[in-house]
Amino acid sequence: MALKVIPYLLLLVAAALTFWLAKHLNTDSNATPSSHQRSPDYFSKDFKLTEMNPDGSPKQTLASEHLSHYDDNDTTYLKKPVLTLFDPIMPPWVIRSEMGNLSANGKNINLDGKVTIDRAANRKTKAIKIITRNLRVQPKIEYAETDEAVEITNPPHRVTGVGMRGYFTKDALKLSLLSNVQGKYEIQ
Repeated sequence: MALKVIPYLLLLVAAALTFWLAKHLNTDSNATPSSHQRSPDYFSKDFKLTEMNPDGSPKQTLASEHLSHYDDNDTTYLKKPVLTLFDPIMPPWVIRSEMGNLSANGKNINLDGKVTIDRAANRKTKAIKIITRNLRVQPKIEYAETDEAVEITNPPHRVTGVGMRGYFTKDALKLSLLSNVQGKYEIQ
């Protein structure tokens, strides 16, 4: 009789061990492989937001090929964002990057990867192009900064450096390069 009970006891021990392992190895018993993946609470394709001046003219626009918002950290991610800062007299500043994200309060934009900042020429000024990486922008005060290498071209002039702080204001471009500054200026 004792020999007949042993298989049942082994089966009972195996079941208890299986239950214990399942409980301790998987803390979320309702978890599925896809439930651990992060998903946005909303998204938009070909997104464009325009902020207007009191007179109805555009002040700035933010466009993105794809926008995704995540509720867990209240961050908005942007694919190929383009920030345009308008000026009533001069051509607008156009800032492009590979990726970016907006802070939860919307006051800061982090532009990741290669960043280009362009302003076209007009009767009063030559074109300006700034190339850098990983730019932090505060659009409300038209301020941008980076700790990365920077190249500024204003043909035929060229300036390079590491680190930049700058204001892209209506009055003037006010840039500071922080280190390793080198320039090539041509007199015409």
